[in-house]
Amino acid sequence: KNAGLKAEVIEKVEDLAQRVEGQEITKKIIDEANALFEEYKHIGPAPKAEQEVLWQRMKAALDVLYDKRRGQNEEQRRDAAQLYEEKSKLYEQLVPYSTFTSGSINDWNDKTKEVAAIQEQWNALKGLMPREEGKELSKKFWAALKGFFGAKGEFFRQLEGKREQNLQQKIQLCEEVEGYIAAGDTSAETTQRVIELQKSWRTIGQVPEKQKNSIFERFKTACD
Repeated sequence: KNAGLKAEVIEKVEDLAQRVEGQEITKKIIDEANALFEEYKHIGPAPKAEQEVLWQRMKAALDVLYDKRRGQNEEQRRDAAQLYEEKSKLYEQLVPYSTFTSGSINDWNDKTKEVAAIQEQWNALKGLMPREEGKELSKKFWAALKGFFGAKGEFFRQLEGKREQNLQQKIQLCEEVEGYIAAGDTSAETTQRVIELQKSWRTIGQVPEKQKNSIFERFKTACD
């Protein structure tokens, strides 16, 4: 009776080994095989002549599953190590950008395109890395990325503040010329003063893009 029960369990394990051929061995499959093995062990002894034959059948079926699982795990470790190496190279490429600085809008725009390309490559690399090393690498990568975009944001905030100051200076020039018009003052001295204001206008830097055309038209109209 025990021999028959053991044979039934063995057939289930053999069937499981055949069914997973060409498939990934998941933890669920291994758990199922282990449960069947425990069931096998708790069945009483079979006749001595059959005991060894049954065990060899059970062992052969389990070896198919365990060997494939071990090979699969080794392949996953190799893939994880390779992915870690590839992402490490991308991190090394990104590091210099985390301390980048420039007073040029074009420079920042060019560097942003380069950083975005590195980030795109990083996101395209799918899969698992070694747990602790991968976690630390990802943390450093996103910190470097944050450093770059933080510096970029600060540059444009300061730039916008400066442009706002420039706008206020140009508004003052407009108001001065408009004041002469309102007073009907077209004397030679006033004319000379307006010419000086036009020269001053050209030395003031850029204003916010939205007001660029309107403030220029306002000043030009007043001067005309």
